Amino acid sequence: MASDGIWEFLSNQQVGNIVYPYYEKDAPEAAANALVSAALAQWKRHSQSIDDITVVIIFMNVDYQ
Repeated sequence: MASDGIWEFLSNQQVGNIVYPYYEKDAPEAAANALVSAALAQWKRHSQSIDDITVVIIFMNVDYQ
């Protein structure tokens, strides 16, 4: 889940590219931090102001046996 501050300048594909390496490492907190950093960088690049940037990441790994 993410607030609109994430989606203003990042596409679904970009978000997936940022998060996926952390998914492989099972590191959701690091993924959230990386995503916030990327969004913040884009806001600073494109705007004088910064919208709220909120992210909650939970990896739901299902082990089918």
